[in-house]
Amino acid sequence: MVFRGEALASIAAVAQVDVTTSIQGEPVGDALTLEDGIVVRHIQQARPHGTTITVRNLFRNVPARLKFLKSTATENSHIASVVSQYALAYPEVKFSLRIDVRTALQTSGSDKLLDVIIAVYGLETARKMLEVNGGEVGWQAGQAVPITVSGMVGAPAVNKTGRDALNFFVNRRVIGSRLLTRAVEEAYQGLLMQGRHP
Repeated sequence: MVFRGEALASIAAVAQVDVTTSIQGEPVGDALTLEDGIVVRHIQQARPHGTTITVRNLFRNVPARLKFLKSTATENSHIASVVSQYALAYPEVKFSLRIDVRTALQTSGSDKLLDVIIAVYGLETARKMLEVNGGEVGWQAGQAVPITVSGMVGAPAVNKTGRDALNFFVNRRVIGSRLLTRAVEEAYQGLLMQGRHP
């Protein structure tokens, strides 16, 4: 996985950003500190393979944008949701999300979806998950195309008051789909109480 350069530059232009990174096989990596889009410190230092990006004081120099942010708790919740979705889509990648001094999410990078589900939803929920794995041939522009559906679904005992725990990915990209949501909910019809969702 990579961080899009223009996205990082945009964030660095409106925040204080620390980046430490090292490529696999290299004993030394780079550590950068940026303020308002300008590199104010660049050193080389030892670190394990990977990249850590720390963003502080977002929009500190752009009050017009700052006023559109919701509460800290709401913004942190949005960030945690996005990181959780990436973790579910890429179980082979180790994710660590720290908000202030608390670790909000930590995955192992074991390439096991169940391990990520434990990290995101908890052990009790993970114990009640069922594996889905199937495939067939579909047709696109007159050509046979393999279609694979895989993932995990909760047993009927795992249900929520909202639909926020439904995550769909196509080629590992998160999508919002009313059609897929409706299909999943119809599959659970008669198994869940009124007002509860898979």
